[in-house]
Amino acid sequence: MSDSYLMVESQENSVVTLKNTPAEHELDSWVATLCDVINADIREKEVAADQFCWRLTINNQHWLLFYSEICDAVWLQALEGMSDEVIKNLRHADYL
Repeated sequence: MSDSYLMVESQENSVVTLKNTPAEHELDSWVATLCDVINADIREKEVAADQFCWRLTINNQHWLLFYSEICDAVWLQALEGMSDEVIKNLRHADYL
């Protein structure tokens, strides 16, 4: 595990906690910029209480992006295994 980001692995997924947490009113533009950085397409958006979830496709793989204002956290979950390319792009853009 790298010291530069937090990653928790279970059997079929990986989670990366991003260090940049936008204000809720900036969320849509922040997510659009993040998706450009990681070459992601937004497939769907859901909102439940204070938690937002975007279903993403990156390199034909499924990912989830979560935002919680109460937890003051943003995290990205790879549903089919973590990608070194995504991590590299996140680091380069200072998200990790």
